[in-house]
Amino acid sequence: MHAKRLTAVVAGAAMLAAAAPVAHAAETDLIPAPIAPSRVAVDVVQVAGGLSAPVEGVSAPGIRDRLFIVDQPGRVWSLDVSRSGRGRHHGGRGGGAPAPRLFADASSLVGTLGCFGIGYDERGLLGIAFAPDYRRSGLVYTYHAAAGTDAFPGSNCFLPSPNHDNVVTEWHVANPRAADAAVDPTSAREVIRIPHPQFNHNGGTIAFGPDRMLYIGVGDGGAADDQGAGHVAGGNAQSAGWPVKEGTFLFSQDNAAGVDADGDGDPEGEATTSSPGQPTGLLDPIAQYDHDEGIAIVGGRAYRGSIRGLRGRYVFGDYSRTFPVPGGDAPAGRLFALTRRGSIRELLLGGTAPLGRAVLGFAEDARGELYVLASSTGNVTGETGVVLRLVASKGRHGMRR
Repeated sequence: MHAKRLTAVVAGAAMLAAAAPVAHAAETDLIPAPIAPSRVAVDVVQVAGGLSAPVEGVSAPGIRDRLFIVDQPGRVWSLDVSRSGRGRHHGGRGGGAPAPRLFADASSLVGTLGCFGIGYDERGLLGIAFAPDYRRSGLVYTYHAAAGTDAFPGSNCFLPSPNHDNVVTEWHVANPRAADAAVDPTSAREVIRIPHPQFNHNGGTIAFGPDRMLYIGVGDGGAADDQGAGHVAGGNAQSAGWPVKEGTFLFSQDNAAGVDADGDGDPEGEATTSSPGQPTGLLDPIAQYDHDEGIAIVGGRAYRGSIRGLRGRYVFGDYSRTFPVPGGDAPAGRLFALTRRGSIRELLLGGTAPLGRAVLGFAEDARGELYVLASSTGNVTGETGVVLRLVASKGRHGMRR
């Protein structure tokens, strides 16, 4: 697609709603029944490691055997997911089996990340989309949070509004069909820049729709509980004035499933399936859970892979059951699937064990196999980030290699 034909559309409606990892005020237990285990037992196979905070992964049109993983500090990695490569364990960027290749480096645009002295941040490189004619045009688009007039602070992320800008950038790849294809770092062209009032809830998903237009999930105003700079009366959007749910950040052109983490987008405090039609003009959530089950929904995909019991189900996760901090709680991310009746069930490794990592995102390859993007810290530092392929359980839990 030629640059002059590109239209960026800010997407005000999205598939998922996620709550900020900020302490919430005491509230009644809105949904007392716990989430039950799924009858489908799964396991995970690590196919890449040594990353910091992998948050997104997509395949490129016409490039069947590679998965492109977005690492939040500013890099995109190209991962071999061919039938010969996807069963191997990629331990890191060093020795062993072939590691992911660097496809793009936008770390200089992102800057230094890390809030509150614990390395947590919701800014950074958050999304990637390939032009529908990528194999011919070589055009790629990224979405990142860029510092405004001042550099990002090292510890305090609550800056005067706007906190930063969210930017879509166009890049060019000279030989997109080559196995060692990489972005030309001198080809960057800014497409759109959107001031964002606070450090969190930045959205991040960008994707080309069936109309060949580029859609952008811009999140909401940030903070928590629908308050502070960036929120509008009667809803939770930015200046576009759309009453979207708190933290809306993910959408999919072919998936109509939606999940709401407790529906705190309503100005009265709660918008659940028991308050149909409120706020006016929005669809009610088809499934929901409250904060005793987790902190923030991490959107997934409609499953099309090789696990028969999951085909056609919406698979997603939660960042962590409690907020992980150094020296405190360890990450306790969870994996979920919707039943055909719209109930949420937890996917356990071997049918018994939780994931035991922070869930940061999901990826889907060209064959429909699903990958969990996770880390052992839940923040943007270190090299504990991994890419885990979801597979059918062989009757034992844990991570298969």
